[in-house]
Order: sequence, then structure tokens, then C-alpha cells
Amino acid sequence: VITIIIVVYISDKLYYESLASSRESTGYKIIAKLNIKSRGIFSVFVKDIKIFFRDTGQWSQLLLLLALVIVYLFNIYKLPLDTFFLKSLISFLNIGLAGFVLAAVSLRFIYPLVSLEGKSFWLIKAAPFTVKKFLWEKFFIAIIPLIFFGCLLIGVSNYMLEVEKFLSFLSFATIIFISITLTGMAVGFGALFPKFKVENISQIESSVGGMIYMIFSLFYVFLTISLLAIPVRLWFLSRLYNKNVMHPGIITVVILSLLAINLVAAFLPMYLGRKNLEASDV
Repeated sequence: VITIIIVVYISDKLYYESLASSRESTGYKIIAKLNIKSRGIFSVFVKDIKIFFRDTGQWSQLLLLLALVIVYLFNIYKLPLDTFFLKSLISFLNIGLAGFVLAAVSLRFIYPLVSLEGKSFWLIKAAPFTVKKFLWEKFFIAIIPLIFFGCLLIGVSNYMLEVEKFLSFLSFATIIFISITLTGMAVGFGALFPKFKVENISQIESSVGGMIYMIFSLFYVFLTISLLAIPVRLWFLSRLYNKNVMHPGIITVVILSLLAINLVAAFLPMYLGRKNLEASDV
């Protein structure tokens, strides 16, 4: 027993520093850094949610938006849709109208997210996480509400229009892609044209950057609907003549074109916005 006590005492004196330094080795440092970084970006996430719910101006804008959506759906409900052609046409155009509504919503609620950091943006650049993670935090905090709103709008209008299964599937898939792309565009353009010294959100929306974003977002929605018109036309002809005229080659080209457009439109502005914020002196 005495020998064991002596060995423990000597080892404690001789190897304590080595044991302590081993606990501060690379593994422990990495874990500590990861914990700090994850807590940092999570704090920004919580902060954004709290600011949204505390800002009464945001709620008034939401109520106004809800009123406009109710009027929009009521007008759809009152449309005289007597023929298959008219019902299919309105159902398809409804996808584009929903896309334009989402573009306006993203301008109002998503585009200003970066600029709303205000003069304290220097704290974000000094925080233990990258600008890239900061922008992705803005992306993910906005994408779920926009997809939910878009699917709700499409779902209710499809129910009122009694849409065919093909158009119903196409409308939901399209509106999800549009929501994802518009979120990336809004965050990216917001980072590319930030306005940290403003008194209210309306100054951010009406800025040059806001106008440029709105032009690009509307053009993107128009281009998407124009490409979708090709397979929808083939589907309509198939139903009209009771004969399959859906050409696999044409459908493949349309799908690949839409994927390429969505990838570029969503992630190129995010990349350019990140580079702009990293190079800024704020």
C-alpha cells in the first residue's frame, strides 16, 4: 500500500503537466471551438426570431398580406370555369401568379435580413463563425416559412379549381423550387447590396438593390413558367386528343434547363453576396 501511494505521488508530480496538456490537445480544442461556433450561429438564429416576433411592423405587414391573399383566393373561387381548357389554363397561370406573390413576399421579409443587422454588423464579422455560415443561417430561417406559404397558397387554390393530378403535382413541385430559389436570391442580393444605415425596412426595399432584386426575381419566375408551358401544352394535347404526345427528349431538356436555372439563380447571388460582405470594411 505504501509503495502504491509513493508511486501515485511521484507520477502526479512528474506527469501532471503532460496530462493537463493532453487534455488541451487538438481534439479538445476542436470540440471547444465547434461548441463556441455552434453557439454563436445559434445565438444569431434565436436573435432573428425574437426580433421578428417583437417587431409590430412585421405583424402589420403579415396581416395586410393575409388580406390580399384572401382577396386573391376569393377571386379564383368566383371565376366561371366551365370548360376543361379554361380550368387547365387558369390552374397553370395560377402557378405563375403564386410565384410573383412569393417574389413580393421575399422582397419584403427576406431581402432585408442582412441589412437589418445594422451598424452592429461588425460584430458578425468578429464572431467565431464565417460570413458563409451567417448567410446560410438567414437562408434556412426564411426558407421554411416561404415554402409553407407557397404550398398553402397553391393547395387552397388547387382545391378551389379542382385541378387535375398532373397539374397539382407540377404546381407543388414548382412552387417548392421557386421558394428555394427566391430565398437564395433574396439573401444573396441582400448581401450584395446591403444598407446598414437606414431608419426603417421600407428604405431597404425601395433601394436600388431592392429594385434590382425584384426585376431579377420576376424575370426568373417568368422564365420558369415559360419553360413549364412546354410540358403542360404536351399534356393538354394528350388529354384533348386522347393520345400520348409527351416527348421524353423534350421533357428531359426542360427538366435539366429548369434545374440549371434554379441552381444558378439560387446560389450565384449567395456566393457574390458572401464575397461582397467578406471584402467590406464594415
